[in-house]
Amino acid sequence: MQEGMKTLEGIEHVLHSIRKEIERIDQELELLFSRSQENSKEQTKVLDALAKIYFLQIEKKDVTVKNEDSFSSEIAQMIAKRAQRYQKLLTEIEQQQHRLASLEDQRAQKHTLLDNAAKEVIKAEHHIQTLLEEDKAYQTQLKVTRERKKIAEEAEKKALEAEQRRYEKGKPYEEDALFSYLWRVKYGTSEYQGSRLVKMLDSWVASLISYEKYRVNYWTLLEIPKRLRLHADEEKEAYMHKLGLLSQIEHTYAKRVELSKLQAKEKEQQEAVDAVDDEIVETEEKLKFLIEQRQSYLEDKDSAADQIISQINQILLKMQLSELERVAHETAEKEDDNLVWKLKELKASATKIQNTIKMYRKLYDSKITQMHEVEVLRDKFKKSRYDDIRSGFENDRVIKEMLGGLLGGLVHSSVLWDTLQQNQRHMDTGAWPDFGSGGFSGGNGSPWHFPKSRDGESMFQLPDFGGFSSRNRVDDFSTGGGF
Repeated sequence: MQEGMKTLEGIEHVLHSIRKEIERIDQELELLFSRSQENSKEQTKVLDALAKIYFLQIEKKDVTVKNEDSFSSEIAQMIAKRAQRYQKLLTEIEQQQHRLASLEDQRAQKHTLLDNAAKEVIKAEHHIQTLLEEDKAYQTQLKVTRERKKIAEEAEKKALEAEQRRYEKGKPYEEDALFSYLWRVKYGTSEYQGSRLVKMLDSWVASLISYEKYRVNYWTLLEIPKRLRLHADEEKEAYMHKLGLLSQIEHTYAKRVELSKLQAKEKEQQEAVDAVDDEIVETEEKLKFLIEQRQSYLEDKDSAADQIISQINQILLKMQLSELERVAHETAEKEDDNLVWKLKELKASATKIQNTIKMYRKLYDSKITQMHEVEVLRDKFKKSRYDDIRSGFENDRVIKEMLGGLLGGLVHSSVLWDTLQQNQRHMDTGAWPDFGSGGFSGGNGSPWHFPKSRDGESMFQLPDFGGFSSRNRVDDFSTGGGF
């Protein structure tokens, strides 16, 4: 059986590996976007040179090179400001990454303190349970409680069976309109009232359907479940009384070693770990938002990029690019022909770069999705307290293989989560939560610590008999623990 903390470390390893892969892809994307921007700059330079030739060739007196240069200067300033904001964003991302790493270190330290506190609780509970196994008065009370449990179980079973029979066998009576009418007016009892004519007609109806005979049968059918339910409630009360006495003995021993104080210390340490977990989730959300902003910058989808692109489009509109190429071909000089050829090469290179960016972007998006899925898995694992020192997992070989498949994208996180839930067990730490009164239905007054999820809605599964077994464990009622 694999320890819960080891399993969490396996999940964290997968998460960190995915994050490293995202960083690698991110670096490739940043390099590609840088090449794309350089390509755009080179195209702008070529267009700028062609534009100057165009201005000189067609002798536009109202649009001078100086005006075109002022546009370039304005765009350069906008690009510089945008670059400053981008560097600031990178700094914020780095700060959040450092904070996340620091919080993960804090969690590890606080979880060590939690484990130490849990060990003290386990040690004390083991000591108490060992003494109780030798306490004759306790063992006698345990035997009596078991006997009362069996009696209460049988009484509950009979009451449920009688209630079911009453429902099934009562239908014919209740579906008969004449019988239902006479039963409703309490005919044949001291409570029956009516005028002489009504009584005469009711008597005629009663004789017609043999009402008296069926009235007694129906009354018996209703009365038996009531009496059996009353008896079952009395037996339950007697059982709970014996269970309370058993729990009192356990609490007496628990007070001697101040078990409640040790459990309070463990709870305090658990709350400290929970607080760090909350900060980790919050930091991851901030980091996710910042990374999305960085992607917008890299893909020129931010507001500053929109303004720059808009300015460039205005310049290009004035330059009339198609006209630039036509004029360049009409001139006798080779310079402009070379510029047109270079422009075509740059555009072809830009297309290749964009295709490569699309490929990496698709991979990046899939890894981001995978990372978020594993983060959700890890958070559910923590909130379920599966990293508790008492928690373990059967079929650890299968879980290890699935963790490898999770990293490779062959296993979905939801499939792994289902497997973890099915195989999670309370480990044999020396103290059992179902010892003595903890093993009985309604034994919530037991002094033992039973790990629960953070929301308190689920508990650890106890190991099946065969491989492991807890002390003095008592099977639950066949009725499903209705008590």
